[in-house]
Amino acid sequence: MNQPLSSVNRAAFNAVESNIHHASQLLAQFAQTFLPHAKDESHPSLQWHPAQQSLIGKISTKEPNIQLGLEVSPLKLNILDINGNVLHSLKLEGLTPLAAEKWLIQALADLGYIAQSLDDMPYDISVQKDTAYQQNENEVLQQWMLQRTFANDILTEVQKIFNGQADIAIWPHHFDTGIYLSLVSNEEEGDKALGIGWAVADDNVVDENYLYIYAWSSKQELHYEKLPNLTNGHWCIDQEGWKGGILTLSDLIHCKNTQDQKAMALQFLKETSQLLLTRMNLPQLF
Repeated sequence: MNQPLSSVNRAAFNAVESNIHHASQLLAQFAQTFLPHAKDESHPSLQWHPAQQSLIGKISTKEPNIQLGLEVSPLKLNILDINGNVLHSLKLEGLTPLAAEKWLIQALADLGYIAQSLDDMPYDISVQKDTAYQQNENEVLQQWMLQRTFANDILTEVQKIFNGQADIAIWPHHFDTGIYLSLVSNEEEGDKALGIGWAVADDNVVDENYLYIYAWSSKQELHYEKLPNLTNGHWCIDQEGWKGGILTLSDLIHCKNTQDQKAMALQFLKETSQLLLTRMNLPQLF
């Protein structure tokens, strides 16, 4: 899948993204119910596997070791063994979340995972339990997969700088593909970190999907408004709460091929990270 990112019908794209996001909550609920809870709340996080066209959850520690997968074309819930073999499978299109959860509880029980119900997640994304999952429009779905694969590729380049110490994860709440890079953690300087990822359209920040970067310093105010303008993208400094650098889909599709789009994304991350790291008095990464 080496096609470039392209413009999308935002209403149709958001419908596909919402459909997949809502279905992915089954994977998150499985983790919330059966997996040990991580301090950073990463236990329900997912990964995108382009070759399988699937979102995959974490492997359970209980025997037999299993993990859940969500195929996106067609929309299908899979229970997998640790080798990726499908143990149970359910097509989701036309089913309600309530029906899918009932099926999943029974299928898990057959494997020794017993629960009367799956635990609710500690957030609300307004999943309607009696509203059926839809069939994803194929052309729009192709663009969704391209975006997630693009995000994986860019973040893999970032990951190499840290020798694989930080995981690439899709978070089931905001549904962004992200990586959190802890840079410093000590009593003298406090905690310092960078967050980088591909975010879902958000009317509070930007109404299309976008690449983001932000810095975190527990003992230092960063003053984003004093940072210089960027070659590509822009600083988000006018909103209360979140502040950081943004490179939108519209920015990226000015480049007509995948190689140039990736080059623009990496140039954006290099420029923004240099400015943020300098602001935090830390050495450069790129």
